[in-house]
Amino acid sequence: MPWYGFSCCSAWLAPYGSRDRSPSCHAGGVPTYLVSGDDERLISARLSELVDELVGDADRSSVYESYDLAEVQADDRDVMVRQVVNAAQTQSLFSDRRVVVVRNVDTTPLDSAPLVDYLRAPADHCHLVFTAKGKIGKALNDAMKKSGTAIFETTPPSKRRELMEWYKTKFIEAGLKIDALALEEVADWLGQDAARLPGLIEVLTSTYGPKHRLTFDDVDPFLGQAGSVQPWDLTDAIDSGDTANALFMMRRMVRSGEYHPFQLMASLGRRPPW
Repeated sequence: MPWYGFSCCSAWLAPYGSRDRSPSCHAGGVPTYLVSGDDERLISARLSELVDELVGDADRSSVYESYDLAEVQADDRDVMVRQVVNAAQTQSLFSDRRVVVVRNVDTTPLDSAPLVDYLRAPADHCHLVFTAKGKIGKALNDAMKKSGTAIFETTPPSKRRELMEWYKTKFIEAGLKIDALALEEVADWLGQDAARLPGLIEVLTSTYGPKHRLTFDDVDPFLGQAGSVQPWDLTDAIDSGDTANALFMMRRMVRSGEYHPFQLMASLGRRPPW
């Protein structure tokens, strides 16, 4: 089941062009996409689903090519960019489509001129997919806007209420329903590590099948080590005098591996002594 429902219009799909830019919507449109976000794991999960949808039933080995600008030295990036454009312009011998992925287009330094030129007159047969974790150069960013590139933003909402709805939507897109208690348990387990949700949903789907309504007892056995929490969850517990919850939050932060004990000691040492 897809992690992000590709064919449907989502509140977290923010295309430069039309609201719905699934492959079937590209008759007369520009088949270019940008998968962005601040967590590489969420970007990768969304990219995998997008590529699967674009490749469809074609032979992947004959239609799919992938390039990663972050894996080569600065001197070699110009060569790779030209390879990307050449791949996008070359018709597959075995299919009516081609899917070309270029990862980390936010890498610097980068001469994006060949990509900008390509986006002025993109090939109809090629789906060109970009990924970025940071800010894209102005020239390429402007070219994406003008071409109508569809953006898939993978960063979850920061507010609790919106985040809970976001989690719920992901279960629905996977064909699952989840009751409020189970959803709260999942959210607490994830903490600020939302990138673990796709794997959990995949396991639950394979275990219970689609259209199952998940309860606390269904999800609890699959929740292992809890993810980290935000630093202010710890400080809020301290400020409220909730010692037990403060210790619980501190334990989660350390066990998640995202915070070294010395980091917490230094942070807490800077707080007022009340």
